[in-house]
Amino acid sequence: MPDFLVLAPLVVAVTLVVAAVGKWRHPDAGQTAFEGAGLPAWIGSGFVRRWHPVAELVLGLGIVLLPTPWNLLAVLGGAVLVLAYLVLVIIAVRAPGPVSCGCFGAEDTAPVSGRTLARNILLVVAAVIALVDAALGGSVIGRLGSLAVWGWLLGLHWPSPSRCWRRPPVPPGQRSPSRWRSPTWRTTTRNSRTTSARRSPT
Repeated sequence: MPDFLVLAPLVVAVTLVVAAVGKWRHPDAGQTAFEGAGLPAWIGSGFVRRWHPVAELVLGLGIVLLPTPWNLLAVLGGAVLVLAYLVLVIIAVRAPGPVSCGCFGAEDTAPVSGRTLARNILLVVAAVIALVDAALGGSVIGRLGSLAVWGWLLGLHWPSPSRCWRRPPVPPGQRSPSRWRSPTWRTTTRNSRTTSARRSPT
């Protein structure tokens, strides 16, 4: 698959790692996550709050660091997690009152909305792409040795200004438009006109 698809597993991995760090920094935020959504009690239990960020961190790092074929297990686990997040967000959106997910710790206290739903749908799409890529033998750690991948990551494949502002081709038999004529041409033309005016009889 194309090298730029390395962005899909990276998006999933970074999301999981950031979410895990946010939950560790503010462990109390998980106590009110999805409160009022009518979810089973075990989802907010102490066991889940303790080991959930551990699973996110392990899977996020595994997606990036594990080679083929072991990365498939991490990508599969990450895909299951983000799919579960999507289901929880759908339930929260349909709840009668505002519900906060606390997906990234205490900083993520805004109520779940359509924007949250769209974000999780895109995350599931990225997870599916990453899963297909891993199933076909692709891995992040294997692609990091390619210069093309670093080009995608660093934006080196963006068009250069010279390509964006390149002079358009001129059809045969036509003169170049005046806006593309160089200052030297204009200066020469102006000087020739001045010289002609001086030589003309009064």
